[in-house]
Amino acid sequence: VIIVPRDAVIPFFGKNVVFAVADLKAVMIPVNVIGYNGLQAGVMAEGLSEGMQIVIKGNERLQPGQPVSIQQGNEKKKKK
Repeated sequence: VIIVPRDAVIPFFGKNVVFAVADLKAVMIPVNVIGYNGLQAGVMAEGLSEGMQIVIKGNERLQPGQPVSIQQGNEKKKKK
């Protein structure tokens, strides 16, 4: 079981999935949700491993293979 943020798990055509990032592209990984604990979800999936970067914002609009950019959770964009 791997723990991911609850917001990372989304429904996609009748399946639960998470989007990971590989080579700055979205990779869709179907998951089986084992359970929830607050803002976390325990999932099992082939191809998902500890330490992978997982999309938690904007993932509902992603398509497999779509380019993504990585931002740290506490980064704020500077206004010019």
